[in-house]
Amino acid sequence: MPSQKKFHWQPETASSLIFWSSALFLFFFSLIMALENAKPYPASILLTIVSLFILFLGWRRKIILDRNSLRITYARFWKRRTLSLANIHSIKQVNNHICIELFNEQFVCRMSKKNQLRFIEEWKKCESLKGEK
Repeated sequence: MPSQKKFHWQPETASSLIFWSSALFLFFFSLIMALENAKPYPASILLTIVSLFILFLGWRRKIILDRNSLRITYARFWKRRTLSLANIHSIKQVNNHICIELFNEQFVCRMSKKNQLRFIEEWKKCESLKGEK
């Protein structure tokens, strides 16, 4: 197994919908502002940069599966979480959600079907490697 596998994830449906709607609204509003003026308009340029930054933050949500840890990167660039594979009780696939159960809490995220299958497959490989040690 390669050293790291990356999987993009999204939070619950309501939070995800609000985040992406707001980000895309800002982006398209900035494009409308840019098209309304014949010359570059500082407010539209600033709003475009801010909206592209927000879109980038939303895209950088990922789960990185290592041989011995699971790192969760959130949209907020200062928030990261590292979980030891020993602390993870189980990982379940429920509809379009992945549920990571720790011994004292639960982390639920949404992934595409393709990413879910890849994540479960890689998780099983890590589990088998952990069992061999």
